Amino acid sequence: MDAADLAAAVDGHPGVTITQGEADVIDVRALGAYRARLAEIDAELAEADSRADQAWSGRLGLEREALLGEVAAATGLSGRHRQFSSAQERARTAVRKAIVSALNRIERHDRALARQLRDAVHTGRACRYDPDPARPVVWITD
Repeated sequence: MDAADLAAAVDGHPGVTITQGEADVIDVRALGAYRARLAEIDAELAEADSRADQAWSGRLGLEREALLGEVAAATGLSGRHRQFSSAQERARTAVRKAIVSALNRIERHDRALARQLRDAVHTGRACRYDPDPARPVVWITD
C-alpha cells in the first residue's frame, strides 16, 4: 500500500492524499531581493570604510550577516534553491516511524512476534507485509 494512503488513513486525518511536488523554501523574487540588497550593502560598506564611519559600517555589517544567514538557509550547494520535502516523502517518513513505534510496543509483550514482523514488514514509498515463505505464519484470530 502506498505510504501516502496509509498516512491518510490515520484517525483524525481528513482522508485526503496530498500529491503536491516539492516547494521552494524561499520565493525566487525574495531571494533575488536579498542578493540585490547584499550588493548594495557591499557598496555602502566600501563607502562607510572610506569615510571611516564605524557606526554605519557596524550597522551594515549586522544587516549583511542577517541577510547572508537567510540566503544560506534558503539555498543548498552552489546557491541552488533548497526545497521542502514533498508530501509523499513526509508521508513515507511518518508511516515508517509509526510502524517502528508499533513494533517496539509489540516487542515489550511478544519478542518473537515483533521479530517476525520486523522481518516481514517492509516500508518505503510503498509498504508491504511479505513473510518469508520458508517460515509460514498462521494467524489465529478470535
